[in-house]
Amino acid sequence: MTQSNSRNDRAIGSILGLAIGDALGAPYEFQPPVSAETQITMNFNNYPTPGEWTDDTAMAIAIMLAWQKHGNITSIEAQDELVSIWQSWAETAPDVGIQTRTVLSKLEIASAKYATFFAHLLHLATGRTGGNGSLMRTAPLAFLKLPDKEIAEVVTQISKLTHYDDDAAHACIIWVFAIRHAIETGELDFTPGFPFIPDDAKTKWQNYLDEASNNPPAHFQNNGWVVAAFQAAASAVMIGQDNFTIGIEAAIRAGYDTDTVAAIAGSLLGALHGADELPKVCCEPLHGWPDISSAQLVQIATAVAEIERLK
Repeated sequence: MTQSNSRNDRAIGSILGLAIGDALGAPYEFQPPVSAETQITMNFNNYPTPGEWTDDTAMAIAIMLAWQKHGNITSIEAQDELVSIWQSWAETAPDVGIQTRTVLSKLEIASAKYATFFAHLLHLATGRTGGNGSLMRTAPLAFLKLPDKEIAEVVTQISKLTHYDDDAAHACIIWVFAIRHAIETGELDFTPGFPFIPDDAKTKWQNYLDEASNNPPAHFQNNGWVVAAFQAAASAVMIGQDNFTIGIEAAIRAGYDTDTVAAIAGSLLGALHGADELPKVCCEPLHGWPDISSAQLVQIATAVAEIERLK
């Protein structure tokens, strides 16, 4: 395998890994930490749609669909398209985060400008817009072929379309740059994104990572909050550096927002291990919005990666 092919395999792995974590974690959502004796399976407890991803993957797919249509995800037109896709999806989707649905439901005009405006209003009104809903969908932005500072700006823009809290944006920046580093090198490093978060936040986020390295994912139980979700996922990735399945199962055993923590962890674990190394038994049954299979998900991710490669 050439280095170029290895890089592409790891890029596609980040999207497949996200979907695997999402679908595998979904049957365990809203439950306490999962015991070591409990098997992790897509049809746990007779789950009605084994292998179906949820909003985590759906929102990431929407990013890639807007990207494909416009040849970028940086323009006003592409981001307006993204908000329009999200809004249409949310009208019938059974699983949409409360914060995301609140913002999207207020939009009489489906545009990035208005989405950001209402996300900001919600933040001003509540001071609580640091949910994990932007971190869960951020993985495709690791494909961006731009100067690093501009990538961080785009990641922030996409995060703030629904989650205006700075913690959400900073978590997304650190995660996207970690995925990019994994795609390029096959190695785990959480530091490449640190130059692009404010100086007064660097120590805080390093402390979060240190805490993640010293505790299992289940330690971070408030994982609907972006910081705890980030820490639980980071802990799972550290555990699964050498084994994708062990890392994903650790994320799910954290309990509570299991699909999201596992999706976040899966995006980075997938980039570390590459698509070819992901368990076929988990890849084959994958499916979901917009009524596509795992093979079609790979096609979409490949098309977006190719758009950026040719720039």
